[in-house]
Amino acid sequence: MKDSYSLFVFWQDKSGSNLALADQQEKSPSIDSSKTDSSGRSINIAIDCAVNGNVERFVQCFDDENDPFHDSVASLINKRSDEDNKSALDWAALIGNVAMVLELIRRGADINAVSEKGYFHAV
Repeated sequence: MKDSYSLFVFWQDKSGSNLALADQQEKSPSIDSSKTDSSGRSINIAIDCAVNGNVERFVQCFDDENDPFHDSVASLINKRSDEDNKSALDWAALIGNVAMVLELIRRGADINAVSEKGYFHAV
């Protein structure tokens, strides 16, 4: 099942210049439940859920004590990926997934975080 969300989200640099616009992104959830991907890199479940629009899987990490990510998900919410320096909240805002943005904020995402290049998400 695919969900479609409509939200205008823009990124700004420190001077307030708009950098990107996202609207009506379609996503289909598919999360690997292991702690590493096929190349052996650690999975940041918060970013995976944000990129794939899988709010239910993200919530399950917190609620299910038997979930393999239960003990680490809270510490991963504000961690930025090595590849693109984006957090889960950055991805959810960029994609325009309102439900994921709200759940990340509810679970402790830092809405004032700034990337190494000085970009921040405008939600």
